[in-house]
Amino acid sequence: MKKLVFFLILFVFSIVAFGQTKIYGTIKCSNGDFIRGANIVVKESYDGTSSNSVDHFSFVTTEGGTKVIQYSFLGFNSDSLVVNLAGAPLKIELVLKEKLNELNTVVISAGSFEASDSKKGVILNSLDIATTAGAEADVFAALQTLPGTQSASGENGLFVRGGSAAETKTFFDDMYVKNSFGMQLPDLASRARFSPFMFKRTTFSAGGYSAQYGQALSSALILESKDLPEKTTTEVNIMTVGGGLGHTEKFKNSALTVSGNYVNLKPAFFVFKQRANCNKAPEQYSTSLHYKLKTSATGMFKLYGEMSNSKVRLFSDNLNSPIEENYFSNTNKNIYLNSTFQDFLSEKWKIQGGASFSNNYDEGDINADDYTRTDRLL
Repeated sequence: MKKLVFFLILFVFSIVAFGQTKIYGTIKCSNGDFIRGANIVVKESYDGTSSNSVDHFSFVTTEGGTKVIQYSFLGFNSDSLVVNLAGAPLKIELVLKEKLNELNTVVISAGSFEASDSKKGVILNSLDIATTAGAEADVFAALQTLPGTQSASGENGLFVRGGSAAETKTFFDDMYVKNSFGMQLPDLASRARFSPFMFKRTTFSAGGYSAQYGQALSSALILESKDLPEKTTTEVNIMTVGGGLGHTEKFKNSALTVSGNYVNLKPAFFVFKQRANCNKAPEQYSTSLHYKLKTSATGMFKLYGEMSNSKVRLFSDNLNSPIEENYFSNTNKNIYLNSTFQDFLSEKWKIQGGASFSNNYDEGDINADDYTRTDRLL
């Protein structure tokens, strides 16, 4: 009797195993970069999965015969592949092509959930940020022009459904950035430290990151730096408020980028009169170094360092006297270091770590009183 039960159980498991097919493989974009979070499904079924952070995916389907595998990701053209499911493990390598008008995307989500892919967010490229009227190539200023955010002209940051602009936290390659701006001014917003051209994906989402980053954030600005470039390049950018120069040297499995930027708002303030009377318009210069090393087929090490200095002097309205003005000056010096590493040890195990350091120093005068402030974060 026991043997009969054993053979029946074995027979049932054989039928179940025979009716299943394991589908696994990789999904990348046309230039070979990883695609994290892409959707891969068997058409007209509930079987499917999403790719992990190094483009791998794996799932089991009970479907059989000739079927269509559909795969898609936001910012890319959807595609499909016809396969024959016969019970044997099936390995496929998928490639998605980027939409021409959505390269170097910035994804802005207003915090609501809608089922269709076309409603997940608004897509902008880096050039859109640089040419947004009034943004002056500033990520925060460009985001303030879009639905779901409000202008925070009186302080640094973004308003999301009211509240304080400080509730929006910034993360550089998943590492928290405490001082995202060049200077702190009374009732005036200043420029962000980072250029939008550094990042392959800039995601701004309201209300969706409390579980991932903690502190029940009202919103989070996620900055994901670019991976290895395709070739050695030299970049020159010229704006009405400044410019910059950068050079990227591409090696076999690594790349080094050195750049410098200078911004002076004096010409803009001369043309567009400001409420505050600037004795010295905001001026900022910075230099940065970005090193990337591909340690294996799935491993990536990144090191970023930046030094910046900014100055401003201005007179603002005195609420107690219509004649007198308040004097304020600020000199800001900042050092920021960011280092991250990630790799897959196996199909199911991943190692990911990082460290960042920020040293922010402010000094200046408020009327007849001087002040200093040092803020460090490790």
